[in-house]
Amino acid sequence: MSSSHQVSGRKIGIATVINLVFLAAVVGLTLARGALQGIFLELGVFVLSLIVLVRSADVFTDVAMEVGERLNISQLGTGVLIVAIGTSAPELFSCVGAALADRPDMLLGNILGTVIANTLLGLGVCALM
Repeated sequence: MSSSHQVSGRKIGIATVINLVFLAAVVGLTLARGALQGIFLELGVFVLSLIVLVRSADVFTDVAMEVGERLNISQLGTGVLIVAIGTSAPELFSCVGAALADRPDMLLGNILGTVIANTLLGLGVCALM
């Protein structure tokens, strides 16, 4: 393994630990909502959640690019894969949640809504080009 991969792996590890610390703080603040109330608590949860989101996106992108390099996939191919996963994951998780909650109406609505939205947005973008 080359030293550049070791450095990036170490950097990703440190970023992951920092993300976990911030995530623990967000969970702690969220659990404290029952005892604590106020705008500062909500603002704290929001800011820490935003930090976790941005840092996690950086780590995810770094890891995806490294995996793409190791598998000899172009940067375009890796980027398309990231976009595909990033846009499909929320629908997948909400569908799984609806199925576990025994809510077929939410499941069907999510699937149909996703298909309709993706089709119309795709046609709209193509029309603009």
